[in-house]
Amino acid sequence: MSEKSGLIAVVVALIGAGGIIGAKYLEVGAKAPVAPAPQPGPSPAPTPTPTPAPVNVDPAPRPISVDPVVRPEPAPTVVDISGPWHDFQHATYVIQQQGNAMRISSPQYPAGIGAGTIIGTAVAWEYRDNNGVPGRCTGTATGDQLQMICAQMGGAQPFPLHRPSSG
Repeated sequence: MSEKSGLIAVVVALIGAGGIIGAKYLEVGAKAPVAPAPQPGPSPAPTPTPTPAPVNVDPAPRPISVDPVVRPEPAPTVVDISGPWHDFQHATYVIQQQGNAMRISSPQYPAGIGAGTIIGTAVAWEYRDNNGVPGRCTGTATGDQLQMICAQMGGAQPFPLHRPSSG
């Protein structure tokens, strides 16, 4: 057989094989060959549900420990500061008090007046002096003394007051 005829035989064989393969492809509905589906086998064992931890129940419950009731501190007793007071220059100031509220005035400084509060022994008032300049005083009441610090126009100074001595 010549070389040419051998080549033709191979080509024909390939074409024939291609036709057989193509026909098989068309028979399956133009789908590529698919691997066979796995056959059902034994089911895997179900995963066990975890068992909850046992709960210890005390058959004789014990009383619950409760802290004692915390009662709020009583409000501090308001010091009575009503009446006349003197400063170190012996000017008189009159304080009028109603509960925690107070007003202060002075016969020597009739245009000056103030108002404030008293909480326990803490005293505070805001005022305007005889010239209408505002200020603020804060301090404590102890017996017959008012130990105040008054601030006005950026400065502060002690302003102690005392009740006039009787006698």
